[in-house]
Amino acid sequence: MLEGTIEVLLDGEWRQAHRGDFILIPPQTVHAYRNSTDQPARFLVMAPGHDRFFFELVDWMHREPVWPPTDRDALVEFGRRHDTIYV
Repeated sequence: MLEGTIEVLLDGEWRQAHRGDFILIPPQTVHAYRNSTDQPARFLVMAPGHDRFFFELVDWMHREPVWPPTDRDALVEFGRRHDTIYV
């Protein structure tokens, strides 16, 4: 974590991550993250071979008026293209 606080869902449990924390999420692990505060949060993701996912996701988020998008099928298809399954 670089700044702020996020919550990370791992092993079915939400955990808080604060500035300076490190969380390892093994491949093929169901996980999620969210910022449930009113303060900005920044964190670094290192996922070899997954860099295009984040570039495209951020670009899409800037174009989409509502997030998550109202077109769930588009989100699911986006995930499939990037070896990500939304549950």
